[in-house]
Amino acid sequence: MAIGHREKRAGLLIGRFQPFHNGHLEMVNQSTQNVDVLYIVVGSINKKDEKNPFSALERKMMILNSVSNEVASKLKILFVPDFNNDPKWMECIDYLVPKYDVIYSSDDEMSLLLRRMGKKVEEIKQIDRKILSGTKMRQMLFEGKDISKHLPSGTRGVIAMSSDSALMALLQKRG
Repeated sequence: MAIGHREKRAGLLIGRFQPFHNGHLEMVNQSTQNVDVLYIVVGSINKKDEKNPFSALERKMMILNSVSNEVASKLKILFVPDFNNDPKWMECIDYLVPKYDVIYSSDDEMSLLLRRMGKKVEEIKQIDRKILSGTKMRQMLFEGKDISKHLPSGTRGVIAMSSDSALMALLQKRG
């Protein structure tokens, strides 16, 4: 290795980001402070239902439109389907991202699962997890409540532009 050269440190952040909210934004910002490259794995791309109303590309746009240019320069966003089989799911992630040093997580169950699979996990404390959860955000959206204060401007913009998204169709059905 050349003098003054060091290996780039890579991290991994896995989520569905349905939708990408302020808690996710804080996790991305914290994670990128510790790595040179942050792989964001957007999961459940093969599902389209009330739990997964946004497409993979909408979620990618939410993320990229919400972070600073400096943070965006460190991100690599990848897509993974849901296998309903944890080892197969992790094998797919490891195939897509063959080298990473740490997985960041704010979910206790996910952290435990990943550690059981032999992964190095660093926990990130997500702000106000009782409110800032995708489940809670979707529930409030479906109830017609204003969640804009919980969403970064990039996510609000994508939702506003997503007139053809599954979410809009679900909201219209409930309307």
